[in-house]
Amino acid sequence: MVPPGRGTDSPNLLASIDFGQGLSGIYDFNQAGAARNPMMPRRLLVHGDEGEISGDQVVRLGDNGLITTSYLTRLPTGAEPGVVSQIRLGDHVLWSNPWPTMSWGDTELATAQLLTNVAEWLKGEAAQPYSLSEAIWDARLGLAISQAVHEDRPVEVPENNERMEPWTPIKPIQPIQPPNTGPSQSWTSGSV
Repeated sequence: MVPPGRGTDSPNLLASIDFGQGLSGIYDFNQAGAARNPMMPRRLLVHGDEGEISGDQVVRLGDNGLITTSYLTRLPTGAEPGVVSQIRLGDHVLWSNPWPTMSWGDTELATAQLLTNVAEWLKGEAAQPYSLSEAIWDARLGLAISQAVHEDRPVEVPENNERMEPWTPIKPIQPIQPPNTGPSQSWTSGSV
């Protein structure tokens, strides 16, 4: 963790991900431990056909045809700072903490929920929550981003339905030109 008031010279890892069919994503991560750095708050930006989520703000086309803005609200349990009891969008409860008496942060809650879902699946009470093939695919994308960084070139990951084994080498594609980001930022290209 970077102490408050101290800077870092660790680069940001920025990769563009082309999922095909007009779908794309940007992977932007500070390698200095931004996930736990109080000077670097969470950022989330999702663009979709029907609206956008930016941080806790949701802008979308409402049922009446008007553009509406609402906010995601994290309600604390009151027991401990940072522990959430519910997440709401306006007056709609999107998620309630099944373990409100536990002092768990987001990571622990997500892990507990995944393990609960796996237990239900194993008992035949629910669909498989996160398949091995999905996990391998996600890991493959992470490896492709890493490969693009280390080889300083874009890489292509074959379609998941091509039944490629996760250890199959990733094919190089034509390099793309990075934007001019200025002297104080680093930029790494990876088209995966």
